[in-house]
Amino acid sequence: MPVRGGTPRRAGPKDGVGTAARTGVVFEGYYFGSSYAFDHVVEWTVPVSLSHRLGSSLTVDLSSGYAHAAAVTTSGTLAISGATDTDVRLSWAAVSGRLIVSVTGTLPTGKSTVDTASVPLLSALATEVLGLRLGASARAAA
Repeated sequence: MPVRGGTPRRAGPKDGVGTAARTGVVFEGYYFGSSYAFDHVVEWTVPVSLSHRLGSSLTVDLSSGYAHAAAVTTSGTLAISGATDTDVRLSWAAVSGRLIVSVTGTLPTGKSTVDTASVPLLSALATEVLGLRLGASARAAA
């Protein structure tokens, strides 16, 4: 059974030139019971994004965050946490309201290696059955 919650925060200008910052806390958990290999898997993330408008047609966005995941298994507790990679996007409104050109890249600000003991947890997070928000990052690391 999924448990989800979040409290988004937003600050900054809504229109025109300027910067907007967004953050929040997202908690997700799945509880299976002690008769399975994983009793439960939980994850919480603190996503952070900055968006800076450079005039009426150009925007730069940065997205990153911090994530923590843990699972209780039949052989003990597994946990992993740390900063996530940072996505950078440059968007240009070539034809306002009709055509937007975007270029996106990822900066490797997250973990580059993980302990082999974390692999079962990363595999559980990566499964598409659960649909955890960190799942795509875990799939890349696994």
